[in-house]
Amino acid sequence: MKKRVLFYLNGRAVIISGKKILMGYELKRYSHGGNHWETPGGGVNPRENIISSIKREAKEEIGVGVESINTRPFCFSFIGKDKTHCHVLYFVCKLHGKPSLKKARHKEFVDLKYIGKDEFFKLKKKNQIMYFDSKYMPKIMKQLKLW
Repeated sequence: MKKRVLFYLNGRAVIISGKKILMGYELKRYSHGGNHWETPGGGVNPRENIISSIKREAKEEIGVGVESINTRPFCFSFIGKDKTHCHVLYFVCKLHGKPSLKKARHKEFVDLKYIGKDEFFKLKKKNQIMYFDSKYMPKIMKQLKLW
């Protein structure tokens, strides 16, 4: 009998101000991991393209639209503990308005803030950055020559 391979595609918005990235704090009750900071984004729904997914997730999580400013995303892949093949695509985005939890469609985040390099690594050391972002954001920020 053949094993079933699971595939998960995740799109993330990299929103930058100065040398900081916008992250939201998600409680455990809203996700499997939870109790961590993460970039806006999430899974791509069936029949949805990655850009539409990021725009939808931004509206849901931070209350404003975003627009991708890079046509080639930062792509990362890994196999999860449950053997799921995960692919994460990060797009640098600009905001269409000011992020607001009050305007968010889903109340996933309980806080929003721009996080710089020093604070990011302090939070990472305390295991308070979501797995994808903990592993990949330093690489992205370094490639963008911001960290």
